[in-house]
Amino acid sequence: MQKGVKFRIYPNKEQQTIINQTLGCCRLIYNKGLAMRNETYQNGNKIGYSQTSAMLTDLKKSDDFAFPKAVDSIALQQSLRDLDRGFVNFFQNRASHPKFKSKHNHHLIREQRKLSRKEKGSTNRNKQRVKVALLHEKITNQRNDFLQKQSTMLIRENQTICIEDLKVKNMMRNHKLAQHIGSASWSKFFDMLSYKSIWYGNDIVKVPTMYPSSQTCSCCGFKNPIVKNLAIRKWECPECHTKHDRDTNASINILNKGLKMQSA
Repeated sequence: MQKGVKFRIYPNKEQQTIINQTLGCCRLIYNKGLAMRNETYQNGNKIGYSQTSAMLTDLKKSDDFAFPKAVDSIALQQSLRDLDRGFVNFFQNRASHPKFKSKHNHHLIREQRKLSRKEKGSTNRNKQRVKVALLHEKITNQRNDFLQKQSTMLIRENQTICIEDLKVKNMMRNHKLAQHIGSASWSKFFDMLSYKSIWYGNDIVKVPTMYPSSQTCSCCGFKNPIVKNLAIRKWECPECHTKHDRDTNASINILNKGLKMQSA
């Protein structure tokens, strides 16, 4: 049996700066590697650690991304190995799909823990409470900025947008999905699309919630009830043998259904 020892370190200011730079660069490389693998996978191909490692080498040669040279290269490579392990666990159904890492979410958790350790009624607790509130506000502003830009881009580039009429309140009852749904702010995003479509004269078509977009094969129309299980992310149609990604297939079905509803 192997045992490990976990202990706290007390870095000085110079060491703290180096640690923060390393963590920031590792997060950047991890997210770029994840984006690269997602894009490649959507195009029907697969890549592994060696391809993302080559991407890191090219980034270091670029003038725009010269700052990773200042941190330990082993740490950067390890972030890509962690990403590769995450995909291995995902494909073997041992874990969920790897997610992009956010600086502020980890920062918020750390500051909330500090708040919980402060004595109630103390001046330090009040200072920490204000600090947590300001961080919440910053995260909210960043999310709103992202939603505004994405909704405006979609409205400007498309005359008709078809979306599923999701019952967000009902979905929030699922404790496994509630946090992710809340962070995505779906209701607010739908509201932005709605009022901006009026401004630009576009059409928003809402496909009924009960429409089995995930279960229906977008090629032949066969309905596969097994796919109702959210854990199934990829499936092959038993009728026409087309291989589907759950979300991509559902998006195609929602678009086709919405266009039919619009023309009816």
